[in-house]
Amino acid sequence: MALSLTGAARLGPARLVWAGWGATGRTALGLIATHAARSRPERRLWAPVMALMLASALAIMPAPA
Repeated sequence: MALSLTGAARLGPARLVWAGWGATGRTALGLIATHAARSRPERRLWAPVMALMLASALAIMPAPA
């Protein structure tokens, strides 16, 4: 995930930009799964973490051409 997002941010191999969108999608699914968890402490801990990860990934990813 980190390597693909650094590629999207032009800090790593550019050929991995497509993988950045996959990592971003997986992060979005993780956020949905976190909100669906039954454990309240788990949601309180991981929901903000996953939301920040998703926001960071979306800020880095270039617009699709």
